[in-house]
Amino acid sequence: SIQLQLKYEEDRKELVAGISHDLRTPLTAIKGYVKGLKDGIANTTEKQKHYHDVIYTKANEMDVLVDKLFLFSKLDTGHLPFYFNKVYCKEYLDNFIKNVREDYESKGLKIAYSNLCSSDIALKIDIDQMNRVFNNILENSVKYKLSEICNVDFNVIADGDEVIIDISDDGNGVPEEILPNLFKSFYRGDTSRSNPRDSSGLGLSIAERIVKAHNGTIVAQNKNGLDIIIKLPVAKEQ
Repeated sequence: SIQLQLKYEEDRKELVAGISHDLRTPLTAIKGYVKGLKDGIANTTEKQKHYHDVIYTKANEMDVLVDKLFLFSKLDTGHLPFYFNKVYCKEYLDNFIKNVREDYESKGLKIAYSNLCSSDIALKIDIDQMNRVFNNILENSVKYKLSEICNVDFNVIADGDEVIIDISDDGNGVPEEILPNLFKSFYRGDTSRSNPRDSSGLGLSIAERIVKAHNGTIVAQNKNGLDIIIKLPVAKEQ
């Protein structure tokens, strides 16, 4: 119990350090560009527009990060309400892929989808939160794709009392020593944390907490790229 408490406190310290760093980076840029406007450095209409655009972009980055932190905090403290409904696995995921495929293709993600679940296999899920899980994983593939096009295999099968959702890309994967930390908040495998705009490091951590709230599991492995495997329990008949 004491060891768990110490681990919890250590995680909290890392979380606070991560928040401080990732908020400071865009805030420093905003202050710098505002000072440039005040001091008259942006002395042409074109420069002023550029300064205003940068300030607006950095403010949006902070807004997105704060939203993620708010969601993460509610998940971490158990205060995020979940609205579970019974859905049929094949119908639900068919519709999800149909709705997001075009948008991800515009971002350079080509999704190959296969769902071998029979039409009567059901899940008890919060649709909005589970959609967030899949989108966080797919966005991760977009951010770290090696070339203009990234191929993603989105495969679904039923195995006994579980539905297994396997999402893998053809990116670079991650070093084996990083895999155990992949779902850790603010972990990016980059100790310099030099580019928070590309990833807050919260996406997969949020995904893990949502999956656990559904009594499921989520793991990562390297398989010609990064492979995320989610297992969710099949909904039992009342």
